[in-house]
Amino acid sequence: MVSKLKLIFVLVLIILISVLLIYGFKHKERKYTGTITITPLPQSTNLSLRDARVAVVFEPINAKASDGRNATILLQDMKADFVLRGYFKWGRCLEWYPWVGLPCTYQEQLQSLNELSSLISQLKRERPNLIFGGTITFSHLDPKDTYADGTPIGDDWEQMAFRDKKGNLVKFYGGYVADIASPLWRKYLIGWAEKQIDAGVDSFFFDQHFMAAEKKFFKEQI
Repeated sequence: MVSKLKLIFVLVLIILISVLLIYGFKHKERKYTGTITITPLPQSTNLSLRDARVAVVFEPINAKASDGRNATILLQDMKADFVLRGYFKWGRCLEWYPWVGLPCTYQEQLQSLNELSSLISQLKRERPNLIFGGTITFSHLDPKDTYADGTPIGDDWEQMAFRDKKGNLVKFYGGYVADIASPLWRKYLIGWAEKQIDAGVDSFFFDQHFMAAEKKFFKEQI
């Protein structure tokens, strides 16, 4: 009989402790005044590129038609399966930044990627299997640019840049042609590609990737 009373006492004690602990955690949650917002990443598409029937060049994806319709409406009306060049990283700036007077800082690049993630999420709510294409150019290496972690490329840019048969840097629209064979360039390229993938990009278009190879071929032939 005594052992049964002890067992009942222990069980009651465990229940009381559990209730107190649960109440304590809930009480702490009620006292917490901060907010945490978690935005889920856009889901990757299940559609294969070879199965895409309607492909659209839409650059940049935040552009609107003259009547005010945005990409979500336009691509839904077109029944688009694949968007090419929806996001274009042009050196330190997006390609259209200088044209509209936007600054070209690392924080601006990150902000544009956050906005891109939100836009892709909106698009995929309407077109779940949409393949969204991002772009990185090989023809506008900017010495003031950064690696994907925010570290300035600094003097590394000279090892990333391609040189012609005379050893001269090859300029293109205010930047420099990148050397596809440079390990530092590949580090830069992969880092920023991963940033776009994190934002929801499904595929890539590597702009002007042939320039260094083409010049290298002629360099070796002459």
